[in-house]
Amino acid sequence: MSSTTRTVRSAIEIVNDTVERLRLEYRHRGHQENVSASAQVGLFGNLSGAEVAVEQRIEVGKNGEYVSVRHAIAVICAGFGCTEPLIETTRNLIFDCDHGDITEQGRLAARQQAQAHAEKCRAMPRPTN
Repeated sequence: MSSTTRTVRSAIEIVNDTVERLRLEYRHRGHQENVSASAQVGLFGNLSGAEVAVEQRIEVGKNGEYVSVRHAIAVICAGFGCTEPLIETTRNLIFDCDHGDITEQGRLAARQQAQAHAEKCRAMPRPTN
């Protein structure tokens, strides 16, 4: 019987890996168009079983005259019937450094907001088919 090892990665590792991947993709595209992706940095469940996710949305590209890394942190409820499915907690955090992940305070606030939403939201899980 083989054992399975599951590696748990921190939010900082996930975001930095995403930033590095986007920087390489931006370079591969010849610095002509911005590239973006989302990194899930938290997940909570409500009492009904619906998921509330915390995502860090990252964009690498030209911002004005400089190439930068932009971050926006959002709380997304996937529950069917949720009255507040998207809550953007921060917008346009811009960093001109290689690993732009100095946003731990924003992620912590978003996780707290996601947990509070999960505790009060009674939306049902979305059907799978």
